[in-house]
Amino acid sequence: MQASEIKFFSRKEKNRIEKIIEKNYCAKLDLSNVILAKTSNEKVWVLSKEVGKLDISKLKVINVGLYLGRLKANEKILLSIEGCQLVGRQARRNIAILNETEAEKFIQGQDVEVEKSVDCKERNFVLVKYKEDFLGAGKFVNNKVENLVSKSRRLLLCE
Repeated sequence: MQASEIKFFSRKEKNRIEKIIEKNYCAKLDLSNVILAKTSNEKVWVLSKEVGKLDISKLKVINVGLYLGRLKANEKILLSIEGCQLVGRQARRNIAILNETEAEKFIQGQDVEVEKSVDCKERNFVLVKYKEDFLGAGKFVNNKVENLVSKSRRLLLCE
């Protein structure tokens, strides 16, 4: 994230993100001890409060913080892989659980069949889980998950 593109969230905006996550995933995420920032392309980043003490205007910032996800217009957030792992520990809704075969397909970037779903709403973003691991996010459609993990984050498995 470039320094010139950063917009820091106010407490009110942080509360809005917490409410979006709670509404979509039934997970209480406490963001009071971190700084949230947004880039011009609606990507939300989590930063340590220590970053707020730095004068970054004189630095060439290439990347800072943890990428949480991208805000969407309909009061939803498409979580990154790390965002899924952060939220997933507490999530109680919109979780698609995969078997081993489907999990392998998912990490390669394919759309997959869901073995079990936990309160998944049709056409909503879901956390994709295999055993105890959260693999990323997708869109739940007709008991399938459309893979929304960016191509650069997918794995190519060789046999």
